[in-house]
Amino acid sequence: MNIVRSLLIVIAAISLVSAPSEAVSSEYLKAVTYFGSAWPANYWNSNISRAKSDFAEIRADGFNSVVLVVPWGEFQPGVDPIRYNEDAYQRLTKVCQAAKREGLNVFMRVSYLWDMYPGRQLPNTERINALFGSDTLMPAWQQYLKRIGASTKGCASGSFISWEDFWPVIELSTRGGTEIEGAALSRQIGFDAWVKRRVDQDYFSKYAATQKRLGAYPIPNRNSPDFRVVYEWFDDQLTKRFMPALAKNLANASIEARVDDDPIYDGEKLVGRYSHKQTYKVQSSPYVMAYWAPAMGAQNHGELESAKTALD
Repeated sequence: MNIVRSLLIVIAAISLVSAPSEAVSSEYLKAVTYFGSAWPANYWNSNISRAKSDFAEIRADGFNSVVLVVPWGEFQPGVDPIRYNEDAYQRLTKVCQAAKREGLNVFMRVSYLWDMYPGRQLPNTERINALFGSDTLMPAWQQYLKRIGASTKGCASGSFISWEDFWPVIELSTRGGTEIEGAALSRQIGFDAWVKRRVDQDYFSKYAATQKRLGAYPIPNRNSPDFRVVYEWFDDQLTKRFMPALAKNLANASIEARVDDDPIYDGEKLVGRYSHKQTYKVQSSPYVMAYWAPAMGAQNHGELESAKTALD
């Protein structure tokens, strides 16, 4: 196996509760994201015949788990009406079972953002931003999750969503333009509705006049200390909207948490950092996911890292 591919992303799990689930033990997960000789965005359209031998090698290298990336768009190309890619689910079952037979735990990164499947509705960032902004796509998303659970029953140990696949809404939140455009964007992505439910009198008072004039609470400028409220909104959606829906449809549901603290600015001055610690503990799994890649901290001059180095 190509060592660079096999170690591109390693899930280093952090056990946050002492009681193990039925699916996995309380040991640390040492997983590699598997996509054969393809890429995560096109693996399910590639040749999967090497999966068995690849998994045997991954196990021999010392890993105890693999992560399978399951793009929402490729597995459910239609959301209104709902339309499935049956071939993708059949392939997922085969690959999941092959990993299980080689003694590997299988975890699925669901709602992966990118894929190359033709004819899908709301591709890539359009779909995830629409899901974030309202509950319109929630029934379709949950049906996609339910089908994944049915297709991997007996071979999967768990699943997780990743902050990375939802992060485009943070980038979108900074594109308000004029005040009127910003107010419309606040309503579109659900920020305004969330602020109205959030009890923060200081924030209400500060932006009351703007809300009255524009009909929506504005999204703070990224160089404002108030942008920490946007990060709080983001984490709140992950933990209180998406995680419960995930846990309802898939066992041992977890999250790949953002372990980087985001800088908070007042103009050009750094005044603090926002920790996403709200996402570090989940009720539906004994594990929280984080990742490491050999390229992190490397000079990126073609260096290779062995599996032993990665595991150590």
